[in-house]
Amino acid sequence: MYRAAVIALVLSGYAVLTHRYVPVWQSEATLWAHAIAAAPWRPRGYVNYGVVAMGLGELDLATRAFDVAETLAQQPHIPAWDRERVLQAIAENRQWLQGRTAR
Repeated sequence: MYRAAVIALVLSGYAVLTHRYVPVWQSEATLWAHAIAAAPWRPRGYVNYGVVAMGLGELDLATRAFDVAETLAQQPHIPAWDRERVLQAIAENRQWLQGRTAR
């Protein structure tokens, strides 16, 4: 009896947490906005949010997200390997943005 009550309590807890977390998965934009809110000191969430903004045609928003990511990537808490990959992704996406805004 005790074991069944504990299992029911744990499953109920998971159900509540799942219900609360569902809005995060509404779209890619909400997912990456959540990632930024959860770890605002990490640049990768901003890069991915910028990519989503580019896909939605929000080029100014994408540029601002890449600016923040670039600033964060330069911080000492970011490992060198991660910094290199983030800066490369930013450069590639900025190149695409420049091609779009030059038209």
